[in-house]
Amino acid sequence: MKAFVFTLLFAGLSFIAAAQNSTLNGVWSGSLTNDSNTVRKDQSFELALTQYDNKVFGYAHTQFIVNDTLYYIMKRVKGVIKDSICEVKDDEVISYNFRGKLDKGIITSYFFEINKQDGSWQLNGKWQTNKTKKYYAVTGKMALAQAANPHSTKISSHLQELNLAKSLPFLTPNKPEVAATPKPKPVEQKKVTQPKTVTPPPTGMAKNEKVVQAQPENKMSNEVIKPAELTTKQKIEQRSVGNSQTVYFTADSLQLALYDNGEIDGDTVSVQLNGQVIFDKECLKSTALRKTVYIAPDTDETTLILYAENLGKYPPNTGLLVVYEGDKRTQIHFSADLQQNAAVFFKRKPKQ
Repeated sequence: MKAFVFTLLFAGLSFIAAAQNSTLNGVWSGSLTNDSNTVRKDQSFELALTQYDNKVFGYAHTQFIVNDTLYYIMKRVKGVIKDSICEVKDDEVISYNFRGKLDKGIITSYFFEINKQDGSWQLNGKWQTNKTKKYYAVTGKMALAQAANPHSTKISSHLQELNLAKSLPFLTPNKPEVAATPKPKPVEQKKVTQPKTVTPPPTGMAKNEKVVQAQPENKMSNEVIKPAELTTKQKIEQRSVGNSQTVYFTADSLQLALYDNGEIDGDTVSVQLNGQVIFDKECLKSTALRKTVYIAPDTDETTLILYAENLGKYPPNTGLLVVYEGDKRTQIHFSADLQQNAAVFFKRKPKQ
């Protein structure tokens, strides 16, 4: 009996210790679904949260596409943890690109709890809005997983554009300290006096006759020779590849759609597919830039390179690439700058 009680006590202490060590710090990415047929079901959703004791602060980013137009809303959120359950609520709308004004009376609450098996947070929870005089309450579910690299998420790039990323410690890169190197002492250079050379007079000349040496003709040209301008393909190939992602496909054609996934700040890109430029100096907007690409049946791999023509108003150059293959849709967030390109590797799935 004592052994049984000790086992239960040990298990309980282990769970409490695991729960204390597990935090909500980080970016959680996934999607929202709802219990209503009148509300959009294909909503991309991300939370960037920081936990202090039993309080939670951060941001929520929701994104969806309607008629080839990308819509988003960024909110500041805050919440509390009580009895292994966390409730996070909207606190303030930061940015959005919807038409018209938002109803400030609508507040969304998100609920998730600690996994009782290992003490980790499980963000497969539920969400709901409050009921107002004009709108009914809406309920639904969310499925989120912690992002391995928070810097490559949509919410991270958008927070950087809004100059808010520094409020979250895990989105602020630690700059390594560089040891100061002592300045070398200047070396005194001794002046060297060059001996004067005297040109002897040609034979047969009188003593007092002056020797005049011919000076080379100084030809000045007003013509400025400009270097040959590089083509877009040559510019792309001069940069290295930074961020890269892989998409698996089976069809012989894919539809590509490009968007600016945050503040519309003048980001301009060129896109190359297997050495061929398919978008040349296109400005990213909330409406899609579309292209259908055809892949030969005997081609198993193809590479797409995204090249930043500029950094826009809010560096770096960021956007969203949506790949359509029939009813399947893959969303890829990309980021590029003036030193590195972004890349997407398309790999054909083997036939089963």
